[in-house]
Amino acid sequence: MTARDLRNALEHDLQQIEDNIVLYKRGRDSAYQAVAIQLRNLLLKGPRGLAARVFPRLTLYQLTPVEDADQPGDSDGRHVQMLRRVTLSLQTSYPGAQARLQLAEDLPKLSVEEWLEQWLISPKLSIRQLIRQVANEEVAHTEDEVGKEIGGTLVWQFGGVGRDRQLYQLLIVAIGGYVASELRKHMGTPSR
Repeated sequence: MTARDLRNALEHDLQQIEDNIVLYKRGRDSAYQAVAIQLRNLLLKGPRGLAARVFPRLTLYQLTPVEDADQPGDSDGRHVQMLRRVTLSLQTSYPGAQARLQLAEDLPKLSVEEWLEQWLISPKLSIRQLIRQVANEEVAHTEDEVGKEIGGTLVWQFGGVGRDRQLYQLLIVAIGGYVASELRKHMGTPSR
């Protein structure tokens, strides 16, 4: 059996992420699904994940910290917390809505495993859980309902051209963009 060229496989996965981000930003709402699936392949298999196999010492910037004292119990408080970690931008033209991760570039970077344990939407939903659930549910999109954690993100509604976008989709695309950018730096190849 011939050994796989892992670096070449990583390049193909990055191309899939980058191409689907472009499609999503142009209005193809379903393109986030491919981003989630590729993120699962790259990051979620621990030391067997493709990114860890090619770059065993890969580190990523942590998200902007949110202090425990800043975590009020009501749902509006959770929304404020999330907005400290994610910037949402709304437009009147396509794509209608986008998200960008707020990175703490002045703090030490985290291992991939540590990075995946951070939360974006709620302290109850880690990046790892978000990627896994979106990728798994979208692969099996014949299910009648989305999972509880993803369902909790549906309280965010966008209007205008962004009305078909969901927060979890925007976050998967933002995660994909950041991870692809960091992996490109390690590979020494420009982002597409």
